[in-house]
Amino acid sequence: MEMHEIAELEPTWEFIEFNEGIESIPCESKGYWEKNPLDRDVAILFEPVLRDHVYYLPRTGETIVTERYLYSEQRLSEAFGVCVKGFCQIREKERAVRSFVSEMVIGEVLVYRCFEMTAECKKTGENEYTVTVSPAKEVSRILFHGNDIFQEWPDHKTTTVTVDQILFDGIYDTLQDADAGFALSLYQDFVHKVEISHKSEIFQALTHVKKNYPKMGLEAFLEIYRKANERKPISEDTPERIVRELYGRSHLPYTAVRIEKDLIVVTGERECRCLDLREQIRGYFDLEGAYYFIRNAVNGEWEKDDLRGQLTKSTDIRYRNIDRDVFDNTCVEQYIDFSVNKGIPTGSKVSLGSILAQVGFLSAEQAAKIDSPVYQVLLRNIYEGKILDGEKTLSEVLGITGAQVKFLQDIQIPENLERFGACMEAEDFKEYFPDVKKRIFAVSFYLNGINLLNGKEDLTKEEIFLAAQTLNSLEKSDDEKRDRLLMEYRDYLRMYRTYHRYVENMREDDPLRQEITDFGEIPVNMKPSRIRDYHNKLGQIVDIINCSDQIVEYTAAIEERYEKEARDIEYTNGKYSILMPKNAMEIIREGRELDHCVGRAGYIEAMAAEMCMILFLRDSKDPGTPLLTIEVRDDSIRQCYGFGDSYNHDEEIRDFVKEYASLHNWNIDAVIYMP
Repeated sequence: MEMHEIAELEPTWEFIEFNEGIESIPCESKGYWEKNPLDRDVAILFEPVLRDHVYYLPRTGETIVTERYLYSEQRLSEAFGVCVKGFCQIREKERAVRSFVSEMVIGEVLVYRCFEMTAECKKTGENEYTVTVSPAKEVSRILFHGNDIFQEWPDHKTTTVTVDQILFDGIYDTLQDADAGFALSLYQDFVHKVEISHKSEIFQALTHVKKNYPKMGLEAFLEIYRKANERKPISEDTPERIVRELYGRSHLPYTAVRIEKDLIVVTGERECRCLDLREQIRGYFDLEGAYYFIRNAVNGEWEKDDLRGQLTKSTDIRYRNIDRDVFDNTCVEQYIDFSVNKGIPTGSKVSLGSILAQVGFLSAEQAAKIDSPVYQVLLRNIYEGKILDGEKTLSEVLGITGAQVKFLQDIQIPENLERFGACMEAEDFKEYFPDVKKRIFAVSFYLNGINLLNGKEDLTKEEIFLAAQTLNSLEKSDDEKRDRLLMEYRDYLRMYRTYHRYVENMREDDPLRQEITDFGEIPVNMKPSRIRDYHNKLGQIVDIINCSDQIVEYTAAIEERYEKEARDIEYTNGKYSILMPKNAMEIIREGRELDHCVGRAGYIEAMAAEMCMILFLRDSKDPGTPLLTIEVRDDSIRQCYGFGDSYNHDEEIRDFVKEYASLHNWNIDAVIYMP
């Protein structure tokens, strides 16, 4: 089929104007039952697409897409450029969308129309809401004609694109909601009208589209089109006997067969994303080298494949266990001893993924030979496509010398070795940790706190540098408690961040000012032996800081309640007393000093809203020291706990509680005494 120039292509807008018929395109609706999304100051977060988060703000009608989760009102406000008061998240299985695609045939051209999205919220019940996402404006058209793909724009310009430039993640394909008649009509128009290269192969593949992908939907069509047009001739350096065997003999998948004394073939399969078809993979090994091929599911041709593709795309190849003697007299025999599956006692099986990694990556070969724990992490990096350069040495990947690799033996090695190597060679890490062994330790501590899914830092580099003195001390420690201390110190640094931010923004009249002053100095660096003490100390004040909003919001209500009710509620028999909290801070201190949950978990709010009553049981001679905390709800004593949620073991206190409950005609639905 001949190539077509842009000038020869009749513009589609001469038949259908941009935005024409937009009102008839199917929409997508999602329902949920949470916070009212009609609040114009609240953003709506759609279910993330891979790493993308789609936020919609009803107030402005604006939609933004971010890679990271915007968890604070400040960040949301900065992103939208207006004040945002939180967000609601749609919790449905459907993915979020960034744009709409609608399919049609215009003349001899298959057209995918792309639209920007808009969202509208409507109340459908007492606590039920529906968000309807629909096309708002046509932004471009993708045209398939002849051997080419074109893209048209609203300003009536046309450009050529490749299939790899067309992205479909986050697209809502309206064909999935179109009626059966439209879908059949589109399919018939494609078969009878569209002029396109490799049409017969595409037509055959369309019959194998999976049920959850519309037949002419963009995602399925792109996969078919790409495979139909792929032509990767087998290179001339492939031995003739392998080429003959490749085309001349069929093999069952998941087998390893010796064809000749020094030639074996290992087979596998790879599933197509949108098609109910599988592609066979073959790896041939002789004395000279390894050769990899895949059979195209659409055009049936064998194509040369690279090692990287095998390891990153095929979990079958990656985790296959094969008899070790199969590889005798081949180029990979030298890697067998380092690839034995240690989980099989006989040592008769080898991991194919391990062998292929050593064949294709110099760093993997070196790591296997020194039997370092970094090898398994390196394999995962190769499998996930994080390490792509097969010629890099292990030292180049890690940013350290071969002799220094031994320092990795006693640490938790980070999963992202590429980032590890970059940090090891970074000037700022060298400045704060000039000693290589200590730098390895600090970089590992930093990277092990980074979320592998979204890349979010647990601690920033700046916080790691601030803690350099303690980290250097921890690295020197051979103590078995080091792992526990590292975990506690990481938590301490996170709490220090919360504490420091609060203190920086604290007002003169802040209700926590005295409490924070009483705690005294909170250092960043300390001796390892003091980590636990400082961790527990800082944890107490951060618990209070986390409740600071509740303290401010509910103190007035609790004070008012105390003024009205304390005279009737408070009681003493001389030895013991029942006291009512005067403000929210007293409830928080009670929970902190008795190490139970009364200062959190909504008890303050419930006390302010008169949903329950929190009372303190004290020794009358020492009213400042907590003994037991009592919760009264619906005219019943529901809870009665001491330190760490322990029960009362004193019979006199039991009798006092009974006496107090009878005075108010309250039931006792709690354990008030345990021998």
